[in-house]
Amino acid sequence: MEPRIKEQECATLENSQVQSLLRDLNLANEQLEQEKAHRETLKQEYLIDLEALVAERTQELQAANLNLRMQIAERRKAEQQLYFEAHHDGLTKLPNRAMFSDRLSYAIRHLKRHPNQRFAVLFIDLDRFKMINDTLGHHTGDLFLVEIANRLRSCVRDNDVLARLGGDEFVVLLDSLKSDDAEEVASRIISSIEQPYTIEHNTLYSNASIGIALCNMNYKNADEVLRDADAAMYQAKSLGRGRYVFFDESMREKLIATMTLEQELRIAIEKHEFEPVSYTHLRAPRQE
Repeated sequence: MEPRIKEQECATLENSQVQSLLRDLNLANEQLEQEKAHRETLKQEYLIDLEALVAERTQELQAANLNLRMQIAERRKAEQQLYFEAHHDGLTKLPNRAMFSDRLSYAIRHLKRHPNQRFAVLFIDLDRFKMINDTLGHHTGDLFLVEIANRLRSCVRDNDVLARLGGDEFVVLLDSLKSDDAEEVASRIISSIEQPYTIEHNTLYSNASIGIALCNMNYKNADEVLRDADAAMYQAKSLGRGRYVFFDESMREKLIATMTLEQELRIAIEKHEFEPVSYTHLRAPRQE
């Protein structure tokens, strides 16, 4: 009997130990599940915080990027404005002397590479502008110049360059010139300029004297072309104004002769080479 009793006691003990182990195992599993759930909760919270951080950082980067783009756009706009102001007339918004000279220099270089291409420069001077400016004031004179610029724009072609050199002097670069383009454009300009102007209840009149210098392989720079067109313009003024004149070499010879004579006269005056001469007017005796 005793061995059987011992066996039962041993079986009971082992069963009790197994039950204890099972309880411990179940408890460990529960703790493990709780730990997993806790970790999953922490993971979700971390992901939420991370997404919020990423979203916040993304918004900051987008705002910084937008601000940078705005700064770049403002800088480009400022650079464009500075370039425009440096190359255009402040009153008429036409290209100025610097920009015109640059375009003319390019036309001269292009002519040397392509001799068949032709261009011409029209030098335009307004008649009666000084009287308008002095009589009615600079404000009216400025309005008059703006109206002149608008009329000139309507007379030139899209590929031409119209510029204001200063005062009442304007120039036109006629590119890709055909046989009679210069005459046609000059005639349109003279016809347009001579039409009456109504500015601040004043009716004004003016004319244009135009000198034309045709392209020439001998031209080395823009100043030479402008010099010859200017000489032809003064010739047009001397012939009665309101007309156009083409430059020829005789004009330069006359200008050089005039300048040489003036220099020689000044030198002669400085050296006291002139002697005053008095002529006595004798009246014939009256016959009775």
